[in-house]
Amino acid sequence: MHDYYLLLTPVLVLGVLGLVRFVGCDIFLGFQHIPDPPLDFVTDKVLGTARNDFSGFAGMAVDIGGKSLKVKNLQRYCINGSTGSPRIEIVDAETGMQVPTAVVIVSLTGHMDGFVSADLPSTITLTAGKRFYIVSEETTGGDQFFDNDTVLTTRSDAAVVSPVYFDSTVQNWVLLGNPGSSYGPVNFGYDKP
Repeated sequence: MHDYYLLLTPVLVLGVLGLVRFVGCDIFLGFQHIPDPPLDFVTDKVLGTARNDFSGFAGMAVDIGGKSLKVKNLQRYCINGSTGSPRIEIVDAETGMQVPTAVVIVSLTGHMDGFVSADLPSTITLTAGKRFYIVSEETTGGDQFFDNDTVLTTRSDAAVVSPVYFDSTVQNWVLLGNPGSSYGPVNFGYDKP
């Protein structure tokens, strides 16, 4: 003897739960949506020459694609044994100024080789079609970073135009190097557009 209603019970329960989530009762019933983790813009890298003979900001110039990006964190590559806490920021290439609240301090102490991130105080929107600089503040004699011969593989939501640094003698940003390359390197995490 088979109880067909008993066999349908799991299907009915899943259907009711799906309907509850669809109509927005998930919070009322204690269900919570867990947001997807941010996507890392840089997916792979070929590190260039290590150096620590520069004081100032250096990183990459990025052209945002056809959709604006909501940036959650900023990252800098760490070499094992680093002890510094560089400031990383986003600069609007058009104005040469830091995007408001788009700055973090990343502690490299105790991290192995790889990108280390720090969450922004609030999500920053990088407007479609605009250029931004993602840069890290480096110090002569401080932790090593990699030169502009570092080549990045990235997601297609934006394009790395060139490595960039701030030249304090002329008080201006300078793009120097090949497309797809970066000082640092630096990186950022963002929501899927």
